[in-house]
Amino acid sequence: MSESTCRVLVVDDEESIRSFLQRVLEYAGYETIVASSASEAIELFTDRGGCDLLLTDLIMPHKARNKVVLPAPLAPNTVVMPPSATSSPTSCSTGVEP
Repeated sequence: MSESTCRVLVVDDEESIRSFLQRVLEYAGYETIVASSASEAIELFTDRGGCDLLLTDLIMPHKARNKVVLPAPLAPNTVVMPPSATSSPTSCSTGVEP
């Protein structure tokens, strides 16, 4: 990854959302990595050396406590954005545990 390219990790269980976000982000010039589950996201995060931006669905099946648990600390400048829609503000937290 060159210094000028931002690496984005998209985590969502819905293929249509992953595909849409990947197309938009790649068109905008971002290096985009997609994962369909928390376990896949952890593997890709580790294998690819982290990310600059984490877009993660907070409401996915098979996630412990609705969190993506990363095996290493996020870089200080990493941004985490949960794009999940929910009607209950108490059902969402940061969604990421270091």
